[in-house]
Amino acid sequence: MKKTLYLITNLLAGKRVIQLAISFSLIFVSVNAQNTWLQKTAPSTPFTARNACAGFSVGNKGYLGTGGDAGGVTADWYEYDATLNTWAAKASFGGLARQATISFSIGTKGYVGLGDDGATPFADFWEYDQSLDTWTKKADFPGGPRTTAVGFSIGTKGYVGCGDSLGLLKKDFWEYNPSTDTWTRKADFGGSARSDANGFSIGANGYIGVGDDGTVPLKKDFWEYDTTLNTWTQKLNFAGGARTTATGFSLNGLGYIGAGDDGTNLHKDFWSWDPGTNTWTAITSFLGTKRSDMIGFAIGNKAYAGNGNQCGASCYINDWYEYTPAAVAVESFNTQQNNVSVFPNLVSDNINVHYKNLNGSHNVFTVFDALGNKVASYELPLSANSLTINLSNLNSGLYYYQVFSNGTSVKADKLIIAK
Repeated sequence: MKKTLYLITNLLAGKRVIQLAISFSLIFVSVNAQNTWLQKTAPSTPFTARNACAGFSVGNKGYLGTGGDAGGVTADWYEYDATLNTWAAKASFGGLARQATISFSIGTKGYVGLGDDGATPFADFWEYDQSLDTWTKKADFPGGPRTTAVGFSIGTKGYVGCGDSLGLLKKDFWEYNPSTDTWTRKADFGGSARSDANGFSIGANGYIGVGDDGTVPLKKDFWEYDTTLNTWTQKLNFAGGARTTATGFSLNGLGYIGAGDDGTNLHKDFWSWDPGTNTWTAITSFLGTKRSDMIGFAIGNKAYAGNGNQCGASCYINDWYEYTPAAVAVESFNTQQNNVSVFPNLVSDNINVHYKNLNGSHNVFTVFDALGNKVASYELPLSANSLTINLSNLNSGLYYYQVFSNGTSVKADKLIIAK
């Protein structure tokens, strides 16, 4: 990669100049492959190929275990070191062996519960201590025994809902407070009662979508939960179509859903959802085989997914893949770059985006921080050819922007915010 030194003088005085110079050193960080899946080391023996596992991340480590394999249900537990690309066996899950649990992390602790042993659903709920490698039983889920429910965390609380309770599909939704080990019932999920849905959180909001409510076709609706208002709002339907037993996670301010079963065929496509624009965008398809019941979660700025089932009781899978999301490559432009101009580039509040002759029907201006995390996103109206955007809520420093037309980057460059 060609590196160019940019010198900026007489912009600011004293301490501000020093801060800007430090920020500029980030320009020279190499840009890795983007929007790609890479096969990593799969868990090794005694781990067995399986589906419907529990999994979450705590800090820079990932955790994976339980699930159903060719011999029944399991309770073993493993830690993944993403930096070293290695696995280590940990203390087995504290409850009985099971599959189709809910799982999430809050702070430095992980939580796993509910699920079934192949016939009987459970209501117990367990906390995993990463530092001690121990499991502690917590208050049972008050919604009763169930399997194939949805679980995720928002801030310091956990949330659990939907699922199958002894053959009865559910839509109740509950909040777990680890500091008091108590559950509180919240507003019921906004869609129909269902099993095998997907859920994740982005910022202060939670999301649940797709799944099986016992009707044909399967579900493709997608809903947002507002923790402040305790309300559900329907968002744009999942663009990949109706399906169940899909995989979902959030990463860098976007939500992701992919793979799964549409009732006839298995899939490996993946889609990202932008809460700022309420839009779905197809990303690179999963690198492994088509499958259902795969586990997925994020560690830092990358996501990891694997295992699952590709044809039934004899087709359990043991593999592991890393997803690197699309980031800003400031030296890479295509032929439409001259159709977009962005100024000023040293900005304190408002920035102007002028655009013309873009090919797409959906155009978006997106801002990323120096680590590639998306921090802002704005729709570029088709009815106009310019948009003024206020960026005063962002701190001083080095950023990057990209303009996307129908999901394809048509303009990218550095952006300096100085206040």
